[in-house]
Amino acid sequence: MDRSAEFKKLIDLIVHTTHVKEIETALTGIYTINEVDILSHSPLYYAVTTNPSVQVLNTLIKRGAIVEFSHVKEAVIHNSNPEIAITLYTLIKPPTQRDLDYLFLLSASNRSDYRLLHFFVEEGASLGQLLG
Repeated sequence: MDRSAEFKKLIDLIVHTTHVKEIETALTGIYTINEVDILSHSPLYYAVTTNPSVQVLNTLIKRGAIVEFSHVKEAVIHNSNPEIAITLYTLIKPPTQRDLDYLFLLSASNRSDYRLLHFFVEEGASLGQLLG
């Protein structure tokens, strides 16, 4: 667990800004990008759930942030930009059919836009089994 002032500043920037340069500057004081805060959340978690910038997400990934299926789920549910979930999804491919179907259902139940629904159908979500 990282309780340093540098880590707190990085988290604060990820939550409140889409300025990549500021986040890159804050990353210089961080030794392990996958470290967690007192809530057991990593910088990537905050980017996935709150930050609509794909550039910020890519900055953290290039720095070594580990992407897991749970990040894709969180992005589908919480992030206003569907491109965040799509970017994360492409990094964990290939998911199981069950995971793909689950992401489709999360999109249907948590989003008011249709971008992710269309994306997951194009990726092969099983509509017949889900709706039948």
